[in-house]
Amino acid sequence: MKSKKKIIVTLVVIVAVICLYLLLNPKMKTQMALSSTIEDKSVHRAIIIRNEKAVIDFSGNQFEFSDGIVQSHVSDGEYVKKAKNVATFYKNDNSESTKEMQARLTKVTERIEQIQSFAGADEAFADDKVKIEDDLTNYIKEYAKYSVKKDARNISSVKSKIELASSKKSDTTGEKIKAELLELEKEKASYEKSLENLKTELYSPSSGIFMLKTDGFEKILTKNIVNSISAQEFSKIYDEEKEEKASCKIIDNYTWYAAIEVDSKRAKDFKVGEEVFLRFNTINKNFLGKVESISDDKGDMKIICVSSEQYDVDISTLRKTDITLIKKMYSGLVIPSEAIKKVDGKTGVYALKGKTIRFVETKIIYNDGTSAIVKEYNPFVDTSIPAVTLNLYDEVVVSGKNVYDGMLVK
Repeated sequence: MKSKKKIIVTLVVIVAVICLYLLLNPKMKTQMALSSTIEDKSVHRAIIIRNEKAVIDFSGNQFEFSDGIVQSHVSDGEYVKKAKNVATFYKNDNSESTKEMQARLTKVTERIEQIQSFAGADEAFADDKVKIEDDLTNYIKEYAKYSVKKDARNISSVKSKIELASSKKSDTTGEKIKAELLELEKEKASYEKSLENLKTELYSPSSGIFMLKTDGFEKILTKNIVNSISAQEFSKIYDEEKEEKASCKIIDNYTWYAAIEVDSKRAKDFKVGEEVFLRFNTINKNFLGKVESISDDKGDMKIICVSSEQYDVDISTLRKTDITLIKKMYSGLVIPSEAIKKVDGKTGVYALKGKTIRFVETKIIYNDGTSAIVKEYNPFVDTSIPAVTLNLYDEVVVSGKNVYDGMLVK
């Protein structure tokens, strides 16, 4: 009985010693060095500024839109030359018959555009039942997706595509659709003739990008305010809502500007003239830009204005948005910041080379306190390479006790 107690006590002591050893000598923790990019970035509210012009009438006068409808002759986002007939405006004379006819004209035009965009030329009516089935399947999936999001605009658009695809499925020669298109065009011509006395032809005042949508800020957000907009003015414009009217405009320059609201601390990271990147979170695209101005507001917020000449049609539809301001992108080997050590006045990391731990001096490119980017040497580019370097897929020691250069690892 006593011998059993001694064995149990001995086992307890052994376990306690092992636990104490593991506690005082924790297992070494490592992490693999991988090629990556870290961005010095921050997310802010932004307002997009463009050089926009109102369309003109036949006499060359700037056209003032009133209640009515716009029938465009060119696509939204299409480049047009100066004096191009871009649209027709039909004024509303407040009579019920005119309102009804304008509503029908709008509906017929939309239907014609849907058919033409869905089908176009001879390819649209090709006898391809497999493609039609694939299209129907994709449209139904889109319809389900937009239904969940309650996106009425896209639901209506996809519903029309489903109807057209269904028509093509039973009419692969396209004869019925062609006949429908012909009837719609006749109907449209009839409405246009009836509204002849209420129409005004509209023209582009200069070459540029035609945009069917306006937001009421075209005369306020011009290039003239780029160097003067204050944090207070920014906030007022951002929070202001303007009523959208039936109208159109011309963007006459590929250069656009982003007025970005930043706190005073972040503003200190930038200087006029430096290049930055802008990422529009709604469209997930990066654009190269240049800092044009930084406001001299004395409060907590400042406005940084960035210009860009990288045109994208998606930018043309944005006005107020969230934007990611990227000061710089740093590429190299990414490692945890806590892995960086200072040994004999040299900065580096302990890395596993074979079965030996080596202290590898490293060049820190960027460190945000959590992760760091260090230089990855390239023998085909770099003329001076240290004898021991940190390489891709090396295991870097993040934590561990009594780690030293030359330490053997079992």
